[in-house]
Amino acid sequence: MDDRTFVHAAVALNPPAGVAHQMAYEADVAAALGLHWTVWLCNGAKLGPWLRPWPAFIRASLLRLHFYARLVRLSRRGHTIVLRHSPGDPFQFLASYFIKSYFTVHHTFEEDELAASPHRSARLQVALERRLGRRVVARARGIVCVTPEIARYELDRLPDGADRAVLIYPNGIPYQDAPSATADLRSDRPEVIFLASQFVAWHGLEALLSSLAASRTDGVLHLAGELPEPLLQQAKRDSRVRVHGTLDAFAVGGLIARGWVGLSSFRLAHKGMTEACTLKVREYLRAGLPAYAGHRDSALPADFAYFRTGPADWDAIVAYARATRGVPRNAISTAARPFIDKELLLQRLHHSLEDIPESSAFPSRADVPLKE
Repeated sequence: MDDRTFVHAAVALNPPAGVAHQMAYEADVAAALGLHWTVWLCNGAKLGPWLRPWPAFIRASLLRLHFYARLVRLSRRGHTIVLRHSPGDPFQFLASYFIKSYFTVHHTFEEDELAASPHRSARLQVALERRLGRRVVARARGIVCVTPEIARYELDRLPDGADRAVLIYPNGIPYQDAPSATADLRSDRPEVIFLASQFVAWHGLEALLSSLAASRTDGVLHLAGELPEPLLQQAKRDSRVRVHGTLDAFAVGGLIARGWVGLSSFRLAHKGMTEACTLKVREYLRAGLPAYAGHRDSALPADFAYFRTGPADWDAIVAYARATRGVPRNAISTAARPFIDKELLLQRLHHSLEDIPESSAFPSRADVPLKE
């Protein structure tokens, strides 16, 4: 063990809400624990107002130049960088030659997700990630991944024979200063909650709405987040669906208080994945709401009673909601805490990073278990 200072850093012109929340949670927890751990999410707010009319490509490039230049300076002052991997980023590739000690952090199958993107630049980004991004990962002292599945994917991208420290760091949510469970405001009619900042293909909402339309099972489906127009029209055709748009934290809490079960993604296969540890599931469970999804949650035990894996089938979802209806919210929240509490997860990661000597050979892949 030592007293090295770690800097967990990420850059995005307009970071997704989930990324911003996770890093804000982490910063609060690190401060409360007194760890040598700094969190830095560099976003477009760093740029002066005079740059706002400039094209996004120019603004993003200037932001990344500022970000990586500062990381190089921090590393030369003795800080170890824990860098959220930025797919297809040539600035990151250049900086990797000058950052003295860094680990890369991975939240998805980068190349697969880029290949599935509808954006015109996706093909170029895939090519850049294959030629440059893989080299960034190969130079890192180790990789930090949110699931074991992603860790195996990243190891497969390394050159044959390359060994790296492998650490699993699932998404988490703080329990400190949070109620042990949300108030229980459930009525006699099942209410199902599906949260998303923006509903996209891998959420599988289209299949869920189709299942709902074919079912006579009563209940209410609450959709909180932005829906593309075709899904919005599909949702409006069923009186059991309530579309809320983007909600603030207070409104989300009120919705969860009425919910019987919370939903997560049903089409992770669209990204080539079978497991995840989504923030929305952690929000549900901390509030005492059982969760249901089409994927496995890698941070929860396979037999965890309050997370059910199943298809986007309305009847099955309502049946699970009814089966867990009698469980007190506090019991669910308490049962989930050892697996999703951000404080416990960050402590574990920090200790594991400190245990990797700064100047030793990389651990063998065979010696690094793919677990938390």
